[in-house]
Amino acid sequence: MKIDKVVIAGCSWMGYPWEWENKHRKTYNPSIPERHDNRDIMDEYGFGRILTNKLNTFYDNISEIGHSNEKQINMLHNLVENNRENKKLLVIFGITQLSRFEIWANNHNIHENTVTFKWHSDFSERYSSLRRGNFTKRELQEFIRLGNRIYFDHNWMSSKVMRQFDLLNGYLNSKGHEFLLFDSFSELIFDEKPYMFRFPNDGYQWMRYIHSYDKAYRVGTHPSHHDHKVLADLLSDYLERKYEFTKISERII
Repeated sequence: MKIDKVVIAGCSWMGYPWEWENKHRKTYNPSIPERHDNRDIMDEYGFGRILTNKLNTFYDNISEIGHSNEKQINMLHNLVENNRENKKLLVIFGITQLSRFEIWANNHNIHENTVTFKWHSDFSERYSSLRRGNFTKRELQEFIRLGNRIYFDHNWMSSKVMRQFDLLNGYLNSKGHEFLLFDSFSELIFDEKPYMFRFPNDGYQWMRYIHSYDKAYRVGTHPSHHDHKVLADLLSDYLERKYEFTKISERII
């Protein structure tokens, strides 16, 4: 099968390296900028850009800091439905925290008109982003506390999100696209799926794989530029054996 474009989806782990969280490691690169305000600059250092430079193919990255799995799945659905050029896509998705969920943001001009919250955190400062007058900030705080106590269960959430990925895989395949999934850091509980990427340590989680080759890595912190390059090399070797890629005449530097 020939792939025309690689699309990266997920949370902050899938965007670019957070080198400033890895200053204690031997692979720390002080030349990597800290620029959350300029995604175009930072994207050049992420595994998605490194990977597609290696494959010399087209690239898009819809990952965003703090997004939930649900929000990214919705964004992928919109991207595919608006794929007017009929390009064959390979979606690479990194699973994020299971505790993140969406609340509808009435009349708010953001992705999918939702705001992301977490069952385990008081994100009530985002109340103003909802622009709704039918509940108070205190009621939102009480809702999150109650949800964390009676609604959130790690095993159940793991099962729920994997069913969502099964459906996403089927939807993408029905449109002629391909899907590759791995766990960024969520500690997801799951059965092995044919569309999941297995790391050399025989696991499916990027965070644990990083720790397997660098014990100085602090589990839970974002990957470094070195980690992004390692991942790009792994994926390049894997994907070149499986797919043919549409080439671009001039590689983006």
